[in-house]
Amino acid sequence: MSNMTPVIALEKGAEILGVKLYPLGFTFSIVEQGKGSGGHFAVGAFTNGDREIRLWYRFELGGVAYRKADVERGHVEFMQFLGLEDKSAFPGFGSGDPLAGFRRLLQDMEHCGLFLEQNGEGFRSSMKNYVYRRKPTGFAALSKHAKRIRDES
Repeated sequence: MSNMTPVIALEKGAEILGVKLYPLGFTFSIVEQGKGSGGHFAVGAFTNGDREIRLWYRFELGGVAYRKADVERGHVEFMQFLGLEDKSAFPGFGSGDPLAGFRRLLQDMEHCGLFLEQNGEGFRSSMKNYVYRRKPTGFAALSKHAKRIRDES
């Protein structure tokens, strides 16, 4: 576990993501920080006009959301829409490296042209009516996994 505060971690993470986002006109700022029941946290955001990438950090990068005007979606939803839900690098929790999530997110951003390019209009129009399909959990997930194994045999 690192002694890095959430604010410092977000600022260092912004340096990692900034390699991709600063040349596209995004700016970064800390928008919230505090202490909740789970400990200290911070929220940062990359913004460019009416586009925002919001980052939540407690012990590691825990959440990412993309917003274009009136449409906001989480990273997992966006990756699912792109057909990359099972291939995305982020989140991948538990590495012990407080900046690993930022590096994984940077990898995934290679597929985020819909949001990053053309002022994000492709993201807004595509995601406006998109309905996220939750992955099965519990027995439903086990049943699906067992069926896949039987089908592969």
